[in-house]
Amino acid sequence: MSLLQFNSVLITPYTELIDSAQKLSSHRGGPHWPHFPQQLAVRHCRAGHPIDDEPLEPSTIPINLSGTFAWGGALVNHFGHQIADFSMRLGPTLLEFPTARFIFAVRKGKSVKSYDDLPEFFKGILQWFNISPDRLHVVDRPTVVERLVVAPQAEQLLCANGPDDQYLDYLDELIRTKRFDHAKNGIVYVSRAGQRSRFAGEGYIEQILMSIGVRVVRPENLKLEEQLRQYLSADLLVFSEGSAIHAVQLIGRCLSKVVVLLRRSDIPSKTKGNGIWKPVLQKRSKSVECSRIFLGQLYPKTLSGFDATWLGLSIISEEALFSELSVILGDASYAAAFKKKWHTAVFKDECRRDIIEWLSDLSTDSSALVAPSASLILNQLEELGLSSLKGDAEQILRMNAEAE
Repeated sequence: MSLLQFNSVLITPYTELIDSAQKLSSHRGGPHWPHFPQQLAVRHCRAGHPIDDEPLEPSTIPINLSGTFAWGGALVNHFGHQIADFSMRLGPTLLEFPTARFIFAVRKGKSVKSYDDLPEFFKGILQWFNISPDRLHVVDRPTVVERLVVAPQAEQLLCANGPDDQYLDYLDELIRTKRFDHAKNGIVYVSRAGQRSRFAGEGYIEQILMSIGVRVVRPENLKLEEQLRQYLSADLLVFSEGSAIHAVQLIGRCLSKVVVLLRRSDIPSKTKGNGIWKPVLQKRSKSVECSRIFLGQLYPKTLSGFDATWLGLSIISEEALFSELSVILGDASYAAAFKKKWHTAVFKDECRRDIIEWLSDLSTDSSALVAPSASLILNQLEELGLSSLKGDAEQILRMNAEAE
């Protein structure tokens, strides 16, 4: 967790960032570390290995920034990546350098003129760590920093071990200073029903859960601190798998039981069955279960030909859902109440509406739908037993293709 220090470090905006699906770099920009190939502790890593590429030389003359700054990472508009990839140096830095001024970098062409230009969730991250706006500097042009200190990442995506005890101790103490109420009260379901990428029919599941006394949270409608308060207040916390889970990387050993409803098969396979979520959750909760209730996914391809499962719509198996209800809801009485309220015909109608809406929404994302996706999605519908929707799907996909 020790800080490293470098003098006269050039920092440039990112030319490529989270771009592996476009067959580009996941991370090219930020600090031009001296002896770049050897600087493993300060480079951007996943699963213990660097995934960044050496930044390109700037095309303009850098400006100079005097004083000492701590490297914070990239600044992006994606909640999950911002926390899991690019905010995992903040805590370790503050452990050793509580008054640090932090420096971040944005993608080339993006400009941050003031604190007001920052994403709201990023402001929430800064507030969580008690980093005031006057301790923030954002690089949107080549800049040479007089002194740059940097801590290793406290956590890395796809690492099996999760955070170490020293970091969790720090997060536990941070919670104590905020005087959160730790009283546990019932089940909280963290929904993706308001997102494009979700379970088909998830809105119907929300309705039933609320009718049997489960609190339903749509995290995109809450400030970051309120999200964390909701999660900490749950006897049982159920996540519809997605970026919202990364919020718990800002807290320590405070969670009770956690269940993650997996939505896509490529996530667990990346960590040989352990799942991307267990390393994040297992040291922070009393127990963690990952439950599979889906038959498969509808998803397009990117312009580069990648399966864009992160844009996909997951199709639930009623049989799997019912068999997992006691795990998901933690109690046979809740499971029985859920089944009593359930109507298969209503659920199927909700799923059909969601599928049609999802297909229509794809036309708004120029990076998602390409010509091969039409036949791919039609085949997926058939494989998932949804052949009755192929006619509607063909019409929507044809209209999308003509619009392009």
